[in-house]
Amino acid sequence: MDHFLFIETNTTGTGTKAMKIAKLKGYQIHFWTNDPDQYKQVAANHPLQLADYVKIVDTYDVDAMINLVQTASYHFAGILAFDDYHLIPVSRMAHFLGLPGHPLEALTIARYKEKTRHFLQKNDIGFRQPAFHTIENPSELSKDIPYPCVLKPVDDSGSCGVTICQNQGELMQALSKEMKRLRNKRGYKLKRKWLVEEFINGEEYSAEMLYTANGWELISTTRKKR
Repeated sequence: MDHFLFIETNTTGTGTKAMKIAKLKGYQIHFWTNDPDQYKQVAANHPLQLADYVKIVDTYDVDAMINLVQTASYHFAGILAFDDYHLIPVSRMAHFLGLPGHPLEALTIARYKEKTRHFLQKNDIGFRQPAFHTIENPSELSKDIPYPCVLKPVDDSGSCGVTICQNQGELMQALSKEMKRLRNKRGYKLKRKWLVEEFINGEEYSAEMLYTANGWELISTTRKKR
């Protein structure tokens, strides 16, 4: 029987839906997590109950996970992640093992906000974006920053750590608070880098993309409530 590996999952249910689909297709499900307690709030379709095998491992240590996969007595047909923080580790594992996965360079540009901004700035593809600064400490705050502005960590998600600042005092206060936040709620070690962006007033939309055998496909766009 073929085996499928899930490295963590999200708490919205899409990851466990994928587990169910994989089980229906006959796969044995392996679920690796660094902390089972982070899924306590999942009432239905708990990943630990759906998985055939559960392993507690540091899911941010790619080399350790590759070593575990190489020494396993079974072959994994695929590896998946369903949260932002494990996309790159899973991509690295998939490429190392010769399994299907996202292109690592493109995924890195999409994953880290400052890399997205610099890529769009460097490549003139007609995409308009706000003025921005990348900073690693308060001394790098520029006097040219327009207010209001938005402070955001380059590698967190779900709007965590995002603050609208009306003036320099609020920006310094928000940055000071962020610099004390070393890990997020999923245990992910945050990069010590932030974006300060020009605030743009208006409606906000999100675009949901899916990478398939035909490349990236737009699944839906969502208008966000204010």
